[in-house]
Amino acid sequence: MSVVFVGFAYKALAPASNGTLFGTVFVNQGGYANATSSATSLYNVTLTAQKGSGSLLLTLLSGKDLVQNHLLSFSNYTITASQITMVIGGHAVTIPWEDNDTIWNHL
Repeated sequence: MSVVFVGFAYKALAPASNGTLFGTVFVNQGGYANATSSATSLYNVTLTAQKGSGSLLLTLLSGKDLVQNHLLSFSNYTITASQITMVIGGHAVTIPWEDNDTIWNHL
């Protein structure tokens, strides 16, 4: 199964190379935030990083479990005031911080 859209909402920033973030991730099989899809899920996420590497632990809160691997390793982790970047499974991932998101009702 390919999950295209992943939205993150983290509650705190961690140091640039070491630390832990806690938050939630919403997965929509439809491919974008407002997609009509019968398959969605919400997960608690714990991101732990040390010296640019770490892991993401996904714990299902609600919906259909769309994720096959609930513990993902990453490398090349950096965090700034505007985004997180990392490499997961050989793919570069950039997650921007959203201060005022209309799709998620400003949450």
